[in-house]
Amino acid sequence: MNCEQSMYAYIKEGIPDKSKDKIIFYNNRISGAELFEQIDALAFYLVKIGVKKGEAVGVCLPNIPQAAIALYAINRIGAIANVIHPRISANALARILAETKTRVLFLFDRSVAEYEKIFSSEITVISCAASEYLKGLKKTVAALLEPHSETGIISFFSTLTEQGEIDREFSPFDDAVYLHSGGTTGEPKTVVLSSYAFNMLVENVISRTTLHHTYRIDDSMLMVLPLFHGFGLGICLHLALSNFKVVMMPRFKAKDAIQLMKKHKINYLAGIPIMFEKLLKEEAFDGKYLSALKYVFCGADRLNADTKAGFDAVLKKNNSEAEIYEGYGLSEVASVTTVNVKGEAKTGTQGKPLDGTYLKIVDGNMKELAACDYGEVLIKSPSIMNGYLHSDDKSHFYFDDKNEKWLRTGDIGCVDTEGYFTFKGRQKRIIKIAGVNIFPTEIEDAVRKLREIDEACVVRCRSGGKPCTKLIIKMNKSYKYSSLIEYRIKSIIAEEFIKYAVPKEIIVADNLHKTLLGKVDYKKYEEEADGEAQ
Repeated sequence: MNCEQSMYAYIKEGIPDKSKDKIIFYNNRISGAELFEQIDALAFYLVKIGVKKGEAVGVCLPNIPQAAIALYAINRIGAIANVIHPRISANALARILAETKTRVLFLFDRSVAEYEKIFSSEITVISCAASEYLKGLKKTVAALLEPHSETGIISFFSTLTEQGEIDREFSPFDDAVYLHSGGTTGEPKTVVLSSYAFNMLVENVISRTTLHHTYRIDDSMLMVLPLFHGFGLGICLHLALSNFKVVMMPRFKAKDAIQLMKKHKINYLAGIPIMFEKLLKEEAFDGKYLSALKYVFCGADRLNADTKAGFDAVLKKNNSEAEIYEGYGLSEVASVTTVNVKGEAKTGTQGKPLDGTYLKIVDGNMKELAACDYGEVLIKSPSIMNGYLHSDDKSHFYFDDKNEKWLRTGDIGCVDTEGYFTFKGRQKRIIKIAGVNIFPTEIEDAVRKLREIDEACVVRCRSGGKPCTKLIIKMNKSYKYSSLIEYRIKSIIAEEFIKYAVPKEIIVADNLHKTLLGKVDYKKYEEEADGEAQ
């Protein structure tokens, strides 16, 4: 299909039969015709309330139909979809809205009261309730559990009442999506991506994965990854909608995922390692319904070899043609860069680059290394970001002697003699828990603001087999650690960031490990945490 068009136009071109189901949300089915009717109505509403081309519009929603409709309506009018984690702290949300100059926000109805204190009179909030897209008894039960609408809050369905002409010209290379990421250095940044980047992502993933496979219009993708996750937006939604249908679940729970897989005979599943670990632990993850699975993709982190072996064995036992295929990517290239595929998978690697994507492994002097040598990963891709928001710093890009732009990932990996990529680790300081980015430096800065704390270091660890954070602190010599100080630390982190950032364990040390340069040696603590987990 033509990639030099909006994301909206791209999925419209990919749905020739508008009578087919495109989104399934529990007991409701939305056809292609209904989907575009609602996208167009919402787009007209946004124009009517004054949303301009190039203006950011917030989408702070779980995986519910309103999230997809809002994304494509925003794209339809040349505005920018500012996609935000739906369980972000109020203070963090306020910062993002201010930094992106967002004045229209699609918000989950159950979060309105929590965030109410940060809204100024300049913010237009459109409340989105799950019950709006349910039917019968499910709708009734959901509505009873939902909060009453606040005064001045607009309901999503009330925005879909009118249709009208929308006359706007814009380029597919313009800014279209904001994703909030760790950047290539581990510092929180806003990645700016175009429609072209996402369209090319879909084209190249489809091209790479159809070497030994055929996608069909009646196939289905279970959307377990959230919209704010590049993998969720690019693959679970944009790829799926432009080729087959999406079965949405607002929040991943292994038991619920299994029920949806059974009911809808799910063909495609894309997730992160912890999701596959949870599925594998469920007794119900074993049955004929698994025979419908054709492809299972895993990204965002390294997949444990035992998890892959166990998962693949269950699929094979139930006559599925699928296995878990690992890939690698970053938000800065709209998610996927390399992937293993049927007939060409190589165990222990993250596969070969997508069509049109190239990897270069370099040393500290930007000299290209030989095959199988580990170094920093550079990526040249048609899905490369436009840049970081409000940043003129181009150090994350490398321009070669042909003036071609490469992304400096800050990741370590190698490419073997057959062209397969192996990811070794992230240079940048970032922790992923349940697909959420946690930024240690932000947490450390917040904790050090307490007068009782002298130094702090946050590392990833595991508790009960699940990833979490550990905080190591050095107390100010004038204070002693107490349960009150522990409470204050955890409260500040929960309020400023997100619940996943709250440490499961706080360790008080007389002195923190230091590097030769006198900085806190967080790598030493990471190694200790890894040793404790084994």
